[in-house]
Amino acid sequence: MWTGPAREGAASDIYIRWRVEGADGLACGTIGWPRYPERAPSTLRYTTKKRPGEWIEPRWEQAWFPDAFEGTMAQLLVAVENHTVPEISGRDNLKTMALVDAAYRSAAEHRAIEVSS
Repeated sequence: MWTGPAREGAASDIYIRWRVEGADGLACGTIGWPRYPERAPSTLRYTTKKRPGEWIEPRWEQAWFPDAFEGTMAQLLVAVENHTVPEISGRDNLKTMALVDAAYRSAAEHRAIEVSS
């Protein structure tokens, strides 16, 4: 679930929360990005049938944004500096978009769509 800025003139309450329920447990959390530029790590907590009544809540210092882009952006800058092709190129991005398009088409047509390489 994502909430956006308030357009009514009141204070906003921006956040991203997620929740996944399964046969053997439940996991939920937040994505820290909406607080940028304030550093806000994402959160995770989960419970399982194997440990009933107990919530496990690991914590970490990294924040999804901007930390998730540190490696890819550094590699891009190295590629530009060395006049080489980045490890993750534009062609890779096109393949990702083809997969997304196939998923939308598959949902609309209620059938599997093959993605050509």
